Amino acid sequence: MKLQPYKIFGAVLVLVALAAFIHPHVSAPAKKDEIQIGSAKYIVETTRIVTIPWYLSAVVALAGLAFIFIPPARR
Repeated sequence: MKLQPYKIFGAVLVLVALAAFIHPHVSAPAKKDEIQIGSAKYIVETTRIVTIPWYLSAVVALAGLAFIFIPPARR
């Protein structure tokens, strides 16, 4: 049995959705500032925490399962 690319893509989507279910908070760098106090320079980094909603994860998981189990249209 040959593994088609759309089934691999579906498996990747299911794994991404599973990871989003397990760990829904993703931190991303937002801003980097350089502050000078006297003769010393400091770098201040702020991060943004993005929360992935559970229903978005469910839609991605269903799309991945559709790629895996529904065959493509015949031409």
